[in-house]
Amino acid sequence: MDSCNSLEGRERLSSWVYSAENYGLAEFANCTKAVHNRSDEIIASFDYDFSNGFTEGCNNKTKVIKRVCFGIKSFRRLKNRILFCSASA
Repeated sequence: MDSCNSLEGRERLSSWVYSAENYGLAEFANCTKAVHNRSDEIIASFDYDFSNGFTEGCNNKTKVIKRVCFGIKSFRRLKNRILFCSASA
Protein backbone atom coordinates (compact mmCIF):
# COMPACT_ATOMS: atom_id res chain seq x y z
CA MET A 1 0.00 0.00 0.00
CA ASP A 2 1.23 3.46 -0.81
CA SER A 3 0.85 5.46 2.37
CA CYS A 4 2.98 8.34 3.58
CA ASN A 5 2.74 7.51 7.29
CA SER A 6 1.21 5.10 9.77
CA LEU A 7 -1.99 7.12 10.28
CA GLU A 8 -2.86 7.01 6.59
CA GLY A 9 -1.75 3.37 6.43
CA ARG A 10 -3.96 2.43 9.38
CA GLU A 11 -6.98 4.05 7.72
CA ARG A 12 -6.38 2.32 4.39
CA LEU A 13 -5.68 -1.03 6.01
CA SER A 14 -8.82 -0.80 8.15
CA SER A 15 -10.86 0.07 5.07
CA TRP A 16 -9.45 -2.91 3.17
CA VAL A 17 -10.04 -5.33 6.06
CA TYR A 18 -13.61 -4.07 6.43
CA SER A 19 -14.23 -4.57 2.70
CA ALA A 20 -12.61 -8.00 2.67
CA GLU A 21 -14.65 -9.20 5.65
CA ASN A 22 -17.89 -7.94 4.11
CA TYR A 23 -17.33 -9.77 0.82
CA GLY A 24 -18.01 -12.99 2.71
CA LEU A 25 -15.39 -14.99 0.80
CA ALA A 26 -13.79 -17.81 2.75
CA GLU A 27 -10.47 -17.12 1.01
CA PHE A 28 -10.18 -13.77 2.78
CA ALA A 29 -10.87 -15.16 6.26
CA ASN A 30 -7.30 -16.32 6.97
CA CYS A 31 -5.83 -13.19 5.43
CA THR A 32 -7.93 -10.79 7.48
CA LYS A 33 -7.22 -12.84 10.61
CA ALA A 34 -3.47 -12.52 9.94
CA VAL A 35 -3.85 -8.76 9.39
CA HIS A 36 -5.70 -8.44 12.71
CA ASN A 37 -3.04 -10.47 14.52
CA ARG A 38 -0.11 -8.53 13.01
CA SER A 39 -1.64 -5.09 12.60
CA ASP A 40 0.94 -3.35 14.81
CA GLU A 41 3.83 -4.72 12.76
CA ILE A 42 2.11 -3.89 9.48
CA ILE A 43 1.35 -0.32 10.59
CA ALA A 44 4.94 0.16 11.82
CA SER A 45 6.23 -0.73 8.36
CA PHE A 46 4.80 2.55 7.02
CA ASP A 47 7.00 4.63 9.35
CA TYR A 48 10.29 2.73 8.95
CA ASP A 49 12.15 2.46 5.67
CA PHE A 50 13.93 -0.87 6.04
CA SER A 51 13.14 -4.54 5.57
CA ASN A 52 14.72 -7.94 5.94
CA GLY A 53 14.61 -8.59 2.19
CA PHE A 54 18.38 -8.92 1.84
CA THR A 55 18.57 -11.45 4.68
CA GLU A 56 15.68 -13.46 3.26
CA GLY A 57 17.44 -13.51 -0.12
CA CYS A 58 20.63 -14.83 1.48
CA ASN A 59 18.67 -17.51 3.34
CA ASN A 60 16.91 -18.55 0.13
CA LYS A 61 20.20 -18.76 -1.77
CA THR A 62 21.73 -20.89 0.99
CA LYS A 63 18.75 -23.26 0.97
CA VAL A 64 18.96 -23.65 -2.81
CA ILE A 65 22.69 -24.42 -2.63
CA LYS A 66 22.01 -26.92 0.15
CA ARG A 67 19.38 -28.69 -1.99
CA VAL A 68 21.60 -28.75 -5.07
CA CYS A 69 24.59 -30.05 -3.07
CA PHE A 70 22.64 -32.80 -1.34
CA GLY A 71 25.38 -35.45 -1.72
CA ILE A 72 28.22 -33.45 -0.18
CA LYS A 73 29.44 -35.31 2.89
CA SER A 74 31.76 -32.66 4.29
CA PHE A 75 30.25 -29.68 6.08
CA ARG A 76 33.43 -27.69 5.40
CA ARG A 77 33.01 -28.22 1.65
CA LEU A 78 29.35 -27.17 1.79
CA LYS A 79 30.28 -24.07 3.81
CA ASN A 80 32.98 -23.18 1.26
CA ARG A 81 30.49 -23.63 -1.61
CA ILE A 82 27.99 -21.33 0.10
CA LEU A 83 30.65 -18.69 0.76
CA PHE A 84 31.98 -18.93 -2.80
CA CYS A 85 28.51 -18.56 -4.33
CA SER A 86 27.66 -15.68 -2.02
CA ALA A 87 30.83 -13.78 -2.85
CA SER A 88 30.29 -14.04 -6.60
CA ALA A 89 26.84 -12.44 -6.55
